[in-house]
Amino acid sequence: MRNCTKTRHISKLQLQFCRTILAMSVLTIALFGCSKVLDPDTPGNLVPKTVDEDPNLPYLEINGTRLHLETMGNIADPIIIFMHGGPGGDYRPFICQEGNENASRYPSKRSITNGGLSALQDSYFCVFYDQRSAGLSPRFDPVDLSIDLYVQDLDAIIDHFLNEKKLAALPTDSQVILIGHSFGGELATAYTNAHPQKVRDIIAYEPGPFTTDALNTISFTSPFAFLLKPSLDGFAGSLKYVDKETHARSDYNQILAGGSEFMNSEFHSNPNCPSWRFGSLCEDGIQSFAKAIEGNRIVNNLSNYKGRFLYICGQLTRQSLSMAYLTTQMSYYANADSVFVSGVGHTGIWERADTVVTITRNFLSKNN
Repeated sequence: MRNCTKTRHISKLQLQFCRTILAMSVLTIALFGCSKVLDPDTPGNLVPKTVDEDPNLPYLEINGTRLHLETMGNIADPIIIFMHGGPGGDYRPFICQEGNENASRYPSKRSITNGGLSALQDSYFCVFYDQRSAGLSPRFDPVDLSIDLYVQDLDAIIDHFLNEKKLAALPTDSQVILIGHSFGGELATAYTNAHPQKVRDIIAYEPGPFTTDALNTISFTSPFAFLLKPSLDGFAGSLKYVDKETHARSDYNQILAGGSEFMNSEFHSNPNCPSWRFGSLCEDGIQSFAKAIEGNRIVNNLSNYKGRFLYICGQLTRQSLSMAYLTTQMSYYANADSVFVSGVGHTGIWERADTVVTITRNFLSKNN
């Protein structure tokens, strides 16, 4: 009876810890004890197939590779290129919203075709793509990844669709609009720094730091804190390194480390989450991406950019960030503004997509 009484008063943190350990134990037994059924090295078994493994996924051959990519809207309209977070994420958060049925990775299987920020397709030609080695695009060795290569991929995509307009005898555009989330905001800035004449406007939802000065204004906390299992940080974070030479296995271990209820919804219990696959080994190349912000390398030519920059920030994120971060990030653009979205944090592009769409329409309409 004493033991039962103590069990009733177990803390919420202890209960979550026990559930997490139990879930990981079951998954570990399943993974290594029943490898014929749950072998993560088998494409499509425990993580989705990429476009080089699944011909039914939409893609574009560009810059020497095949990228997971789809378009929505009329190419006669202004072009918006969407860049997801990471490095390693995918574009699913842009085409769905929390509370609605999420987007299948197969466009023909979606019951909602204008979810999330893809609602902008009624006025803009929207291009969504997974960056090299991220999401459902093919995997690459992390040592081969760099911000310069990502800029080259993006430039090839932009040139492709600008040329499509030209071939269709449509009014020729020379510029595009960029919308980036998190790391995608850094990529948008790096691209604009390299090709300022090709960008009309930039919208960045909580972009990563553009320089070390911006980085130094941030105080970091554990990415696992929201899961109420801080004591598992070391263990969960190490799962991705169990077998690093195997891409799919590393991706699956990343799911375990990141919380399966949040990632890869079509392969786990929660069908309403904003991700297909996180490219774990793509994230391992983050050191090369980190070097890009040293010495103002991705902002040193922004004075030649004549367009506007809008910084969108979730109210919850704003509460944990110093104002110095926001002002430092915006200072690199001559024509910059900011807006806050109430009740959300870093995932606000998915949780409050309707609000972000309204903000985007209002911002872009001022330049029409």
